[in-house]
Amino acid sequence: MAIVDNLREIIECKEDEGKLYIIVYPQTDKDAVINVFRKQYEQAINGNLELVKKVIDKSSGQWECVGNIPIAYPIKFNDLIDVKITSFTAYMRIKEVASFNAGLSLDVLKYRLKQAGVVHGINDKILLEMISEKKWDTEVAVACGTEPIEGRNGSIDYKVSVEKDTTPLTREDGTVDFREISTFKIVRKGEILATAVPAKQGINGMDIFGNEILAQPVKEYELKPSTFVAVSEDGKNLFAEITGILTSKKGYIFIRDSIVLNNVDFDSGNIKIPVKIIINGNVNPGFVVESESDIIIHGTVESANIISTNGSITIGGGVSGKDNTLISAKNEVRINFVQNAKIECLDGTVIIESYIRHCNVTCKDFKTPAPNASAIGGRIEAVDTINVSNTSNQDGVITDLVLFNPAVKQLTDKKTQLQSAKEQLEKLNSTLEKEYKNKLSYVKMMNCKPNSQEYIICETAKQKYDAMTQKLVLVEKNITAINEALSKEATRKGHIAITGKGYSGTRIQIGKVVYCPKGEIYRRRFYLDGADIASVIIV
Repeated sequence: MAIVDNLREIIECKEDEGKLYIIVYPQTDKDAVINVFRKQYEQAINGNLELVKKVIDKSSGQWECVGNIPIAYPIKFNDLIDVKITSFTAYMRIKEVASFNAGLSLDVLKYRLKQAGVVHGINDKILLEMISEKKWDTEVAVACGTEPIEGRNGSIDYKVSVEKDTTPLTREDGTVDFREISTFKIVRKGEILATAVPAKQGINGMDIFGNEILAQPVKEYELKPSTFVAVSEDGKNLFAEITGILTSKKGYIFIRDSIVLNNVDFDSGNIKIPVKIIINGNVNPGFVVESESDIIIHGTVESANIISTNGSITIGGGVSGKDNTLISAKNEVRINFVQNAKIECLDGTVIIESYIRHCNVTCKDFKTPAPNASAIGGRIEAVDTINVSNTSNQDGVITDLVLFNPAVKQLTDKKTQLQSAKEQLEKLNSTLEKEYKNKLSYVKMMNCKPNSQEYIICETAKQKYDAMTQKLVLVEKNITAINEALSKEATRKGHIAITGKGYSGTRIQIGKVVYCPKGEIYRRRFYLDGADIASVIIV
């Protein structure tokens, strides 16, 4: 009771059913009151100083409960309870003789720890077990600090992989195409390549004395730009500045706008990428090299397809092909020599340095700059100009040089497709017509009624026949429309020039007009003059 008696000297107190009540008036010296409570509660094993502070701050002028009646710590327990402290743990040993003393309780044990400076990590359950299970003269760990939970530094989360997948393509029939392997990782302009993962802050710990143990500081991951790889404005993402080949080196990713290969073979597989391709060696038979940019091949191409959808193609060693060999570019095709291949460059120029043999060429302009270059066999079609040094040979191999109008060519190709479709529709229509007429004859002969099964079958056959007839009529109308358009379409102005010698197998065509020289041609430029092909000598 000494604690309560001391409190009464400064503030009104009363006790009721084990609880302590006080009155605090607005004019009360709050600091003085709280200081007295703090001093008295230092020796109390059960004082609730926080609740006291709230009541004092409230100053209601009414009786307010401030918790249980404070009980002073029996000083005799200092000799009966030993506390040993390490850097992170507190141990307690209760002498057996303490059990014969009244007042041994959880609050007493906790106060004894408080005397030793232990205020955090106290395990009430273990303290109660020491009393209830009579763990006398036994050293027990009763308090333990809280280890800090370490955080995590920021990191980078790659959204794409630079790992090469060399697994060959398995076809639907179960066979394997060893040419189709993924040797490059393609990324498109604007594609997100990586994202910064925010750092996670750690949680501080606390030792048994209430001192905070700081978790290690963490660092955010700083994304850095590299070749054709940029950092977003918010610093959270890496994105591709161009379409290209993704690669990595020393932990950084970057993008290449070109690649260099030795050869295209089973080691490389087919090359289908959007960047510039440089091949120092050869392209082996059956492979495909395809790019949206330029393709430069220093070696030879043998029975392969080389396609540049938006650039140019240069083949220094030449092309030896078969019927399935395709060289196609948008801007320019430049080849040393080529034979038995299809060449397409409708928007640009095809240049042959040495010779071209038995090829089909479609381009805007065609030329062989070298005086001894030659074009023998095949068909060369150009929109504007054809300039060749020498054509055909002494054996009179047919070599077609043709200037065409692309619109006319498109219409002609469409007409060919429609005519093929018409032939198929006519065959189907003939079959449906016979079926319908046979069923109609049977219905008339048997005088079938409209709701009979035979009559319904006949009507279904008629509907199929009528539908096919309508398709056929539509195709015929389209063919007629194309014929009318072809009759109005004019051929572009241009010329075909033979700057050296043209043998008798040379055939010159401008638009619909064809000229077949009876003998050899020397240094002539041909052009369309009205309905005829005229020529002038090249000086």
